[in-house]
Amino acid sequence: MRQMIKKFLSVAGVAAGLALAASPAHAVYTITLTETGGNVVATGTGTINTTGLTNNGNAGPCGSSSIRPSSSVICIGNSSLDLDQYTGATGPAAFGPGAVTINAGSQSGDSVLLWSSAIYIKTGYVSGTALSDTSTWNSHTLATLGVTPGTYTWTLPNDTIVVTTVAAAPPVAVTPPPIPTNVVLPGVSGIASQLRVLDLTSGKGPSMTTCLLGSVKQIFGADAAYVGQSANGAAQISVGGQTISFYPVEASTGTALGVGAFLRGDNALTVGTSCGTFNVIPAVANMTDLGKALNASGLAVQVDAKGVFTATVDGKLYVVRPDYFVTQGTATGTPSLAFGTDGVLRFTDSAGKVQILYPAFLDTDSLQSAMSTALGGVLSIQTDGSGVFTLINGTQLLLAPEMVLSPAPNGLASTKWVNDRANHYLYLVAAYYQGLTARAR
Repeated sequence: MRQMIKKFLSVAGVAAGLALAASPAHAVYTITLTETGGNVVATGTGTINTTGLTNNGNAGPCGSSSIRPSSSVICIGNSSLDLDQYTGATGPAAFGPGAVTINAGSQSGDSVLLWSSAIYIKTGYVSGTALSDTSTWNSHTLATLGVTPGTYTWTLPNDTIVVTTVAAAPPVAVTPPPIPTNVVLPGVSGIASQLRVLDLTSGKGPSMTTCLLGSVKQIFGADAAYVGQSANGAAQISVGGQTISFYPVEASTGTALGVGAFLRGDNALTVGTSCGTFNVIPAVANMTDLGKALNASGLAVQVDAKGVFTATVDGKLYVVRPDYFVTQGTATGTPSLAFGTDGVLRFTDSAGKVQILYPAFLDTDSLQSAMSTALGGVLSIQTDGSGVFTLINGTQLLLAPEMVLSPAPNGLASTKWVNDRANHYLYLVAAYYQGLTARAR
């Protein structure tokens, strides 16, 4: 349980802001969250009657004062204190759409965590004893925290805890900048299909790109510099002697996510900036040279909307996606596509720039559906194409996809999820099964 809380509350993501103000007539312990000085401050006071609840023992500390409205989670106070888990209460399923845990900048006092129908209180707490705690989310408002205004009640056998959100003042109207134009990439010999991507030179693309670069600098370092967008649509940012290569496929002027990179349940990545949000996918930096390497091998590939490449070779279906990072190798003047001695597939262009082509999940929707039915939980795809599946109990599985897909074996054509051996599974994608290994993270 200790690890479950730490993992759940350590996920980076969407800011959530609460005002937890309880009416004294309906709750003994109250949490009040208010906007003040450009921050959101949570203050908890009162007592909790634990009579009738089941104490399941020590569950470890929160790990950080955090809030996640979509899962009905808030932890305030000293995040290093061990907590005991109490069950037997009922609580709301959510108090807003904020779907990613946000950590507070500071916290002090006792520690209390509300998590759906479970309540966690500092270890050794005596029922009815006074509690006092506070946490502050710096540079946040209630609106950016994704909370729906309203009153939310946790019902205990002999008590109630009422959470009341306080609506923020209406935001100042701002005219959103136009979104860059969406264009179809030019055809490339050897690439049987192409994508639609944003032209970052159009509309407010240049100013939004400046905001995007600001986010990259915060994540990877101040030496990041925007290189430009190639004729094949790949936008490139140099950082630390490497190049980040990606396709910007969608953009919005909303900033609810805040600044940062956020994993998704498909093969795309969402990047929040100070002036908008981009959805991006990894891009081969030199698509023309890749086409030449494919033609030299007598191959052709398809590229789907999430940047996943598929190719049929000797009756087998290969599935890969490029790494976001491009490194400089030795120029040979001839592009190549080959497996290294480490078994990793790499593309090298004529200038010696190298990109790894990782095995990728072909259909993340099918994988999510199969695993949810079999195990219950949520999938997120990592930047190297692997997956992390978080079970309902908080346990996480690291999923490694296999590059080569096989036709569905006889008798299994309608079975969506097969555990064929220890730590190995097959999930059905159209007429194929994709294999994967799953191990505890």
